[in-house]
Amino acid sequence: MTGNQSYPSLSDDGVHAQLADYFAQLRGAFAKACAQCGVSDIREDLAGCQLRIATAGRHLEDALRPALAHLPGDDGSEKAHFEILAWDEFESGVRLPPPPWSRPDPSGPVRFALPPGGEAFRIHAGENDNVFYMFSVEQQQAVLWTRDARMLPNYFHAAPCLTLMHWWSQARGLRLLHAGCVGTAAGAALLVGPSGSGKSTTALLCALAGLHYLGDDYCLAQAGPVPRVFCLFNSGKLHRDQMQNFPDLAARAIDPTSDSHEKPVIFMHQHFPERVVSSLPLRAVIAPRITGRTETRIFPISPAAALRALAPSTLFQLSRENAAPFRDMAALVRALPCYRLELGTRMEEIPPVILMVLDSLN
Repeated sequence: MTGNQSYPSLSDDGVHAQLADYFAQLRGAFAKACAQCGVSDIREDLAGCQLRIATAGRHLEDALRPALAHLPGDDGSEKAHFEILAWDEFESGVRLPPPPWSRPDPSGPVRFALPPGGEAFRIHAGENDNVFYMFSVEQQQAVLWTRDARMLPNYFHAAPCLTLMHWWSQARGLRLLHAGCVGTAAGAALLVGPSGSGKSTTALLCALAGLHYLGDDYCLAQAGPVPRVFCLFNSGKLHRDQMQNFPDLAARAIDPTSDSHEKPVIFMHQHFPERVVSSLPLRAVIAPRITGRTETRIFPISPAAALRALAPSTLFQLSRENAAPFRDMAALVRALPCYRLELGTRMEEIPPVILMVLDSLN
């Protein structure tokens, strides 16, 4: 079942107290898991904020760490602005506490619609009932449980805790976008479009050609007089039928679940650390489109056309709660020159075209 679920067993009175009590139970379960199998700390700087991920379970740590390895380290001298407490039931033997609501077992991603009084928390269950998140908005703290980290799908390895990152970023004046990003030392181009439009192909080609890489599918953006983009995950993904076009990347890809519907993942920071950067000013919005023609072309488009390429997939995947994400994306594309990139079959032509645009704007 995919979609929103309510909490039929939560009473109208005391909803906040019930959810706060359950959050405390989750933290207690995490502490028990740490006692069983130890805890590993991941401390990073993300968009100027201190991120801490405390993990009980080696397999879960292995699933979380590689995509975030590019982030600057945090020495732990400051209290974390965002904290994730994560445990693996299989490795620790600690089960998820029974929730104070009834719900059907989901067969796909489920985002719960909170009842009145429960707005201080966000909850997500998904990945075939193998992952559960609960996030305290006030404490900026989350708890993550997985039944078995060895069964986490490829897309979790590529973009771990994506839903949590979305909830946290909203409170920090950041916007999580379904977009890729590449650039030079002077600035970056946001690559926008639905799945299958060529974002990953374009981003990976540019990285192999020597441009800076900030992601192929998701990134964080910050509006302002000079918009800025942050690399959230250093991963890249390739369709299986594209692997032959990227032999250097195919040899470095991991495929944890070996599912034909899942894309193999390449951790760019592991293999090309000099090309992954944590942040750049944004200079342009580019909307790739696969044409099947030989030649690659680029030409200006209106901000409205760029917004149509960016907004639907971002809103569908991440931001259906209110109108603020759409307004922010509209402001972002209005602040930047926008282009349509018609991708040709001579793929070696694509990076020079993007480099030409970026050079013209600096």
